[in-house]
Amino acid sequence: MSIANPKGHTTRWYRQTVGRVSNFLLTVFIFMIATAPTASATVLNSPSQTAINAAIAAPMIRYGRAISGGAYTSGGWDGGASIILAVASYAGNTSADARLLPQIRSILTAENEICANGGSPAQHELHATGMFAIAKQTPRIWNQLTTAEKTRIDLLMKSSIMVTGIGRSRRQTATTLCRFARQQDHVVS
Repeated sequence: MSIANPKGHTTRWYRQTVGRVSNFLLTVFIFMIATAPTASATVLNSPSQTAINAAIAAPMIRYGRAISGGAYTSGGWDGGASIILAVASYAGNTSADARLLPQIRSILTAENEICANGGSPAQHELHATGMFAIAKQTPRIWNQLTTAEKTRIDLLMKSSIMVTGIGRSRRQTATTLCRFARQQDHVVS
């Protein structure tokens, strides 16, 4: 049941709007972290070794439109392992590195990259974009990636923030992404 406010908007409308704005602001924050210079270090404590071991043992998060459930991910409810691994590596716990790098590279494959179409699935893509943002601030991890991998991460991050701002309009999203790709001298098939 929805309750109307004096302006005629329903409680449901407010929840949806606040959700979209919250996702957008979180994405902007992650993007700002991802593009910030690495010179200024932030103190971030490592998760417990028990949490890190659980994240290492967890299946890698997967993305794709073929995954059922509407979130386009296998990690809608339990996809936080990638963030735990990234935070642990950032904090200097190298036990997470061997699992973090394959997770990053897995998400960079064409069959497994984030869909970046905004809307509700965007909240689940924060598991990937957040991991990328933290990894970018971890020279030990970032320097192990190739130039092509770093470029792909940057494009996925930029695409994600763009479509989160646009919302659910797939037609507008596709148009904007194609324009963005042309500006970046990349081909969109």
